[in-house]
Amino acid sequence: MMNIDLQVKTENFEGPLDIFLHLIENKKIDISKIYISDIIDEYLGIINKETEQNLKIKIEFLAMATELLEIKAYSVLNEEKKIEKEQDLEKRILEYKVIKEIANEFSKREIEFNVPYIVKGTKIKEHENIYYSIEDLNLNNIFEVFKNLINNVEPKQNLKINIVDTFTTSDALFEIEKEFKLNKELNFSSLMKGNFSKSRIVCFFLAVLDLFKEGNIEIITKDNDFIIRKESYV
Repeated sequence: MMNIDLQVKTENFEGPLDIFLHLIENKKIDISKIYISDIIDEYLGIINKETEQNLKIKIEFLAMATELLEIKAYSVLNEEKKIEKEQDLEKRILEYKVIKEIANEFSKREIEFNVPYIVKGTKIKEHENIYYSIEDLNLNNIFEVFKNLINNVEPKQNLKINIVDTFTTSDALFEIEKEFKLNKELNFSSLMKGNFSKSRIVCFFLAVLDLFKEGNIEIITKDNDFIIRKESYV
């Protein structure tokens, strides 16, 4: 019998992948070892329950339910196609988890970075707070950059997202400074160098914010990427 969490409501989630994360966490499944078949019925149970109660359900939740029913149908009609679709969905859930963790990390750091910054090439003025605008660096940009990095992986390349990594912000700062010795302007995506581990992505973002906070760089968003430009006095 399905063990459906009766308290789960779609209105409490950002999207269908968010529900999957909730179900996975409840089962205490290692995110890197998920099998979508283990939670399909639970997701469909949640949608069916809300449908029976005549609750309004956003189209994306219904679209996912349709996709899951298709997977169930393929389990009878075409096992190979079923496995292909399951693996695709499992990959999307894993990618979503990484994106959400990055967003949460930045949300926690929002206040930390809302402090006076050094004006280009000058000491901070006494009795006056000088602020850089970080409007260009918002969560929507972060999502777009990350999705762009994922989408630009060569089709034949297996995407590996390493949840456990020892990469640190200090490592990221060291690599950025090394790159700045060769170029005064860098695309953020170029710093990834094909490594899409959660730690590497988060650490590079935080390193960039640290440099920005100190007035050492400018940040410009362009074509789903960040350009970081070294200030001349650094």
